[in-house]
Amino acid sequence: MRKRVFEILKELLPNSTGGEGKADPNNGRPGMSQWEILVLGVLRLGLNIDYGRLQELANQYKTIRQMLGHGDWSMPTTSFKP
Repeated sequence: MRKRVFEILKELLPNSTGGEGKADPNNGRPGMSQWEILVLGVLRLGLNIDYGRLQELANQYKTIRQMLGHGDWSMPTTSFKP
């Protein structure tokens, strides 16, 4: 499913700011993959929450951490920082 989502996202890439071609999908928020951005965006919009609540969910809930690829608390920590 993840592969299919990225195929769809490639089709929807916006135009680059220079006006020629599409935006570079590997250029953007440092430290965050497109998958993490998608998951966090869906959570924020789907739950209608602010960024503080989103940060709490991303850092504290095991299932969301697994969706982001961060692992649980027995693994080295990675926290989402807006």
